[in-house]
Amino acid sequence: MDAAGIAQLLTAGIAPPVGSADMGFHTGVIKSWDESSGVNVVTVQGVDFSNLGCVQGGIGVLYQSGDVVAVMRFQTRYFVFGKIAAPGAGAANQIRSASVTTTVANVPPQGYGDLPGSAGPTLTNVYIGSSRRCLVMVSAQMNANNAAGFVSVSVTGDSTVSPGGIRTGQVGGVGGTTTVQGSGVGIFTLTSADGLNSGFHTFTSKYAVSVGTGSGVDFYNRCLTVIPF
Repeated sequence: MDAAGIAQLLTAGIAPPVGSADMGFHTGVIKSWDESSGVNVVTVQGVDFSNLGCVQGGIGVLYQSGDVVAVMRFQTRYFVFGKIAAPGAGAANQIRSASVTTTVANVPPQGYGDLPGSAGPTLTNVYIGSSRRCLVMVSAQMNANNAAGFVSVSVTGDSTVSPGGIRTGQVGGVGGTTTVQGSGVGIFTLTSADGLNSGFHTFTSKYAVSVGTGSGVDFYNRCLTVIPF
């Protein structure tokens, strides 16, 4: 194949095998990646490859300009095989979960904060990568006596995200006259639009109570899971 033919293959995101090997491994740097269409440019050894395929699996990964990625070649096809992270960041970028079973009874009215004498659950050193996204699942079982109990999450560290708004799980209300039992569950995605940055973070469950004529809310079996992606 002449030089012009090889150049066309490189532009298309493929290239002839090097030597007799059918497979090869490279590192590349994302130059651009369209989140919606997947149209991309990846620089490998100084050459810009356009619209490489991507090996997919598990929860979705968002690539950003400047990400270092593994690039695999099989014969004449190149594929992005995933991000390459520094040891610390790579080890922390995983599903994290914690729970607290302690029951805290008759919590009086309060804004979002820790339960009296029993904070958490808390997840420390949660690494958020360049995508600046994570899935949060927060829950608590509650007994609400003519009251409403709420559970949400706060984020501190390299970002500050406050609890509240629609990111809550709720049990009960202040208009009834009986005890309501149930699980308050909040499942939501935090992104850069919420102020989430790359880096290490602490996620902590937070609670609020609104009381009508009842005695308050009991909280127990509290869980928190964070999945960076």
